[in-house]
Amino acid sequence: MNEIIVLLSIMGYTAAVKFLTREDAELSLFSAVSLVVCLLYAFSLLGALKTGSVIVFGAGMLFLILALILITIRLRKDLFLEHFLTPGIVTFLAVLVLFLFKTRSYTLASWDEFSHWGLMTKDMNQSGALSAPNGAVTFWYYSPGANLFQYFFTVISGFNEHTLYFAQFVLLLAPVMVFFRNFSFKTHTPFVILTIAFFYALIIIFFQTTVSIMVDQLLGVYFGMTLVAYFRDGGRKTKSLLLYVPIVCALTLFKASGVFFAIAILFMISVPFIIKNLRTKSSHISAVIIVLIVSTLITSASWKAHIKHKNSGQIPNLIQSSGQSLMDAVRSPKDADQRSIVNNFFSAIKDNGREVGTFNMKNWIIVFFFLFGIVFILRAGKRASVLWVFSTMTLFFIIYLAGLLKVYLFNLGPYEGKLLASFERYTATYLLSFSLLFYGFACPESTFKFKPEPGGIFSFFKQYKLFIFYLIFSAVFFYRYPILKSFNINAVFAHPDYETKWFRNRIRPQIDFVKSKTPANSSVFIVFLATTGFEHRVISYELVPRRFNMGCWSLGKPYFDGDIWSCNIKTKDWFEQLKSGQYSYVYIATPYDVFWQRYTEAFDNSTKKWSDILFKVNYENTDGKHFLSPVR
Repeated sequence: MNEIIVLLSIMGYTAAVKFLTREDAELSLFSAVSLVVCLLYAFSLLGALKTGSVIVFGAGMLFLILALILITIRLRKDLFLEHFLTPGIVTFLAVLVLFLFKTRSYTLASWDEFSHWGLMTKDMNQSGALSAPNGAVTFWYYSPGANLFQYFFTVISGFNEHTLYFAQFVLLLAPVMVFFRNFSFKTHTPFVILTIAFFYALIIIFFQTTVSIMVDQLLGVYFGMTLVAYFRDGGRKTKSLLLYVPIVCALTLFKASGVFFAIAILFMISVPFIIKNLRTKSSHISAVIIVLIVSTLITSASWKAHIKHKNSGQIPNLIQSSGQSLMDAVRSPKDADQRSIVNNFFSAIKDNGREVGTFNMKNWIIVFFFLFGIVFILRAGKRASVLWVFSTMTLFFIIYLAGLLKVYLFNLGPYEGKLLASFERYTATYLLSFSLLFYGFACPESTFKFKPEPGGIFSFFKQYKLFIFYLIFSAVFFYRYPILKSFNINAVFAHPDYETKWFRNRIRPQIDFVKSKTPANSSVFIVFLATTGFEHRVISYELVPRRFNMGCWSLGKPYFDGDIWSCNIKTKDWFEQLKSGQYSYVYIATPYDVFWQRYTEAFDNSTKKWSDILFKVNYENTDGKHFLSPVR
């Protein structure tokens, strides 16, 4: 439960932000959480991540103590309620405590949690620094924002995988509290409960679970809720834009595509502001707008500069563009692979079979046009904002889809490209932000009326549009999506880690043996035959900080139909691969008879087949044979 102590530090930042800006507690919370991410990022670039994390934690606790002292001195109960016991803050803390209680025994479960996000945080925890090239983390250049926040919790509470989930959920939940700005428990309790239920339902529909350290749902929530916060507020105070500086900067640090979402936010916020100045014939451009734009650009550029500095002036190929234009590839694909990718992509948008949550992409677009049309009719006072936001969101969605197609064509391999790997997850990110934005325009801003007013059927729809929406949502989504039919507290925190736990428990004796025999800074070539790679990723995660092989974990001829992962190489070629990668050890987790027959000459005569699993690689006095000696 040490996670609660870290949470208190974050509440200290919330109190400080609220005191300095005189804004509501919910937006202050959103900004404070993002500010912590940015501070951790700054310390990490300075090479003082662990020390900086302690400083950030200590400063937050100091702010909390000062806030409590201030309230005590003034002896004002209403001040305490105003700062800490608002509907948003109380809901935030209550849901987090429940989440911590329900997930305290959870462990990592999904592929990307082991191969990317969990691996990065574990490496940070052991090194006290950002991941570096030639280390255990292959994708060390991935944006580290969420990992830094998870690391922040582990510094104080210790490294536990459920702590990673808790930290990620703090990031996920804090923006949603913006829905409850200027609310009171007396008049808005039903709305608070329904909104939390709606949020959970959205996450489950689009991403199947709320228990994850994947950053895609985080991007969708940050993008959508930033726009909700600004446009529901109406931008009434220019200075309040300062609260959005850490929010937008943090968004660029969660994932490379976060820069795209940040640009979309800056565009949607800045253009109306500039147009307003032109209408009033004012040449004055607010310094706050400039600060917002410049700070975002600096944050994004600083990460690219860090990557270049660590990688001899080069940006890894995965995040570079191809010389071929997207339009050329769509109109005249240069080969069969590109033609297949283009056809599959457009089929996924308009046809069934690649549903994102409940509907395919084409039907989702129809749904959102219908919903925003209703909001435009009923929101007489905000029609300009509704029209501007929805039209620009649609424009950026088209650009987002084009960028996604470009990734499949130029950045991923033909296998992943033709499969449209993670298509549902990537598109769900944007659809989630669309959903939150619609809900933000539909829900009440400060009053929640229960008594009918005169005005006929149109007035009835205006007053009860939110309840009508809930009925439609329940009728359509709950019927179409099976998991929501049995919506209960266990479904809310569902986490399929049972098979992964079983595998990790089974492999634990081997892992402990390998760890005891290999230095932490060594490199281990892992062999796990006849698999698509998930088991290899789990073992790699367990062996951190040891460097491991990304490919050729399965050696020999294909073991099953469609096996494209096994490397059918000769013993001498395997030796050259080990030599070029400078691997010190080979760990054979699943030896098969066919493997021993194929690669017998790689092992020296003292090897005991089926019992020896760890081998030292000998590069001297060998002609590509008998280069593996058992380690016992």
